[in-house]
Amino acid sequence: MRGGLYVTGAASFVAGALIPTARKRGWRTGGVDLAPLVGEGFSRGDIADPDLADLMPPDLDAVVHLAGLTRDADCRGRARDCFAANVVGSLKVAEAAQRRGARQLVFVSTEWVYDRPERAEGCGEDIAIDGRRLQAEYALSKLTAEQALRQYCAQAGLPLTVLRFGIIYGERDNNWGAVESLVHQVATTTQISVGARGTARRYIHVDDIADAICTAIAGGDEAADTFNIVGPRLVSLGEVIETAATLLDRQPKVIEQAPEQPSIRRIRSDKAERVLGWRADIDIETGIARFIRHLSCSTDPAAMVPA
Repeated sequence: MRGGLYVTGAASFVAGALIPTARKRGWRTGGVDLAPLVGEGFSRGDIADPDLADLMPPDLDAVVHLAGLTRDADCRGRARDCFAANVVGSLKVAEAAQRRGARQLVFVSTEWVYDRPERAEGCGEDIAIDGRRLQAEYALSKLTAEQALRQYCAQAGLPLTVLRFGIIYGERDNNWGAVESLVHQVATTTQISVGARGTARRYIHVDDIADAICTAIAGGDEAADTFNIVGPRLVSLGEVIETAATLLDRQPKVIEQAPEQPSIRRIRSDKAERVLGWRADIDIETGIARFIRHLSCSTDPAAMVPA
């Protein structure tokens, strides 16, 4: 039996995939969230609580920090709240992890920290990032938190792993991203509007996210670094629509608002492959099929797809 993982934001979408994955691999799990939690080792609490360390058990292999303001919409125009949660809150988690003798801190960052994601050669983890070019409070708070944690963890002797996640999708009932929203529109409407069909991201299924976190925790000293965690390949909005339309036997009309201005984020994950031996496994066809099955089983009529 391995040691334990302690997860902040333990009621989140990512935690919902991470916790069972970690248990299957032999880790004890616990965590904290503002939302009510059930189970031994889990408690309701705030990462801003000065007694956060008291909630953590000893002998932790890692603290996985998922909590904070995680959507751009929640941060827009709220810089003070955003930085309090994502920067100061992250430092509080690091301090608590260090006090409890955790052997690793895993900080969840985002691909949105890259200021020029469209560059032809792609964005690797070691390229210089100009924070002055980041217009979103969320992205800037994550980049600032990365830097603050690197400084603190180096001084505290706490190994730090920074994982910059791509755009996550999967079987969930709310807070949908582009993939889930487009699949639902294909299922329930006859007309879909997008900026450009060619807009593309390396969308990543939440189960691949959970696998990446566990792989990083098991990675030893080499995992004390920064890694992009993104899907297997670039997938366009047009491909998402076409895949869903094929699986659902639908033919929606697609209207492009700015077809000549696709947004393409070329985020590279070869470092994770080379150092951690990790690569996303779930292709977009499989992921969309799983989401369709999830919607078909939903008890919410508004989320149902045609039989």
